[in-house]
Amino acid sequence: MGNLLIVDDEPDILESLEEMFKYESGLDIDVYVAKSATNAVKLLEKIKFDVVMTDIKMPGMNGIDLFKLIKENWPKCRVIFLTGYRDFDNLYEISGYKDVRYLLKSEEDEVLISAVADAFEEIDKMMQSEMQESEHQSEIKKAQNVLRKNVMREFFHNTAAANVTQEELNRIKIPLRFDKDLFIFLLRADNFEENISFEEETEREVALCEIIEEFLPPRISYYLYYDINGYYLLFLQPVRFPEDSLSARTWMRLYTNLAGAMEYVQEKAFILFSLSLSFVTCDERCRLRDGQSYLNRLKQEAADRIGNNVQRTIMAESAPLASGLLEDNAPVNLQLQVKRLEEALETKKFRDFMTRLQQLTDVLCVEDKKDTLKATELYYSIAILLLRYININHIKNKIGSDYPLDKLIYVEKHAGMREAANYLQAVAGAIADEMDAERKSRTNDVLEKVLLYIDNHLAENLTLTRLAEISYLNASYLSRIFKQRYGCNITEYISNARLEKAKKLLTTTACKINEISVRVGYLTAPSFTRVFKKSVGISPVEYRDRYGEKNNDI
Repeated sequence: MGNLLIVDDEPDILESLEEMFKYESGLDIDVYVAKSATNAVKLLEKIKFDVVMTDIKMPGMNGIDLFKLIKENWPKCRVIFLTGYRDFDNLYEISGYKDVRYLLKSEEDEVLISAVADAFEEIDKMMQSEMQESEHQSEIKKAQNVLRKNVMREFFHNTAAANVTQEELNRIKIPLRFDKDLFIFLLRADNFEENISFEEETEREVALCEIIEEFLPPRISYYLYYDINGYYLLFLQPVRFPEDSLSARTWMRLYTNLAGAMEYVQEKAFILFSLSLSFVTCDERCRLRDGQSYLNRLKQEAADRIGNNVQRTIMAESAPLASGLLEDNAPVNLQLQVKRLEEALETKKFRDFMTRLQQLTDVLCVEDKKDTLKATELYYSIAILLLRYININHIKNKIGSDYPLDKLIYVEKHAGMREAANYLQAVAGAIADEMDAERKSRTNDVLEKVLLYIDNHLAENLTLTRLAEISYLNASYLSRIFKQRYGCNITEYISNARLEKAKKLLTTTACKINEISVRVGYLTAPSFTRVFKKSVGISPVEYRDRYGEKNNDI
């Protein structure tokens, strides 16, 4: 489906074109009209149009000015000019544009329809081409990523490191310099999966890079490299600093800032995709050429401090390594997670909400074995959140009928923390189901309101924009859910509703044809007759003669 905007200051032409494209073109499009270029601009600012068909000579802003404005602000929109023989001189000032289209107003309907269909087809091809180009660029990025991995693997695991030059790093877009000091952080994925695919590992790397970039201090260049067995190397190098400003004190301050940033990286990685990260580093700076020996020291430190089979998140600051920065070596700040859980619930992002809840209840069961008081506090933080949401949304009776809410308030009513965690998940699932059902009910109510409005206003100019306004929904969203619910687009529904009402008026009343045409939304009887005959196969007069009530009495 696409959107067509027709612009013309002559009402008869505008009406004729509107009816032709709505009812006779056979195109799955929504049709809008504007009586001036100024009105057209207002519509363009509200609605995404694929094709604009416009007259050239109009009072105020003319079609040429409108064309230039569209090309400047909505370059993908296609414009078709409707011209008279005397309008060609006006086209000279836009002759430099490659995609100028124009048709004579005297052209047959089939020519106009074909031109609009071609414009929509061109847009579809352009979108497909852009998608293919995007996929191509994605493949190039994948290839470059593989090349970077190979170079870094050679650099850190073979004796070929001396052969890697600065030019090579620049060529494959690794933003590090051999002649500058840097820090190396060793990151380990605690929940490392040996059989993870290359694509999955790449996706994880991209996600990690986005998180790291978010929390890095300014003027720090970085590169993340996946080594082996769940280990990542994070290179952090100051850039654009005056050489004499990087004193020992400055470096220590930079290191402290970077170490603090890693704490946030840990938290967000766990919250977003349940990735528990441990990391090891020291405040000693080094050069990239010395990376092999430095890396070996960090790996040995990681083995000693973390252990090969222990999944926990700690941070080692320096050599000798200090205790973790996170309190009690907790993988994340639990209160921060509870806050994020609350935000997901309040914004009705139920899928995100259930994912975060699963993570927290897993932590709940682990903490219960280490610190019962801490686990109990976490339980009540979640329980109070759920109870408040139940009360605010007045669903206490609906939820409480299946899940006694006294068990929500009193953790001791559960046989253990695992049972308590399962209960929290069950209550949360019931909340999500109830709110989803309410959302669907509201959607059905809105659609019924739209249908009722259409049926009661068939004589008016019914547009998707107007229906969106009365339903308080986005136009594209309304169009989508309408088709999902009824199996046809809104334009088709309106056309069929008008035809059915016309048939009823023809067979049950003595109203004249021109009166019926107005009552079902056509401004002229010829337009109504043309559309009716094309759809039904016979004219309105013939239909009345054949199916009218007086004939049924014979």
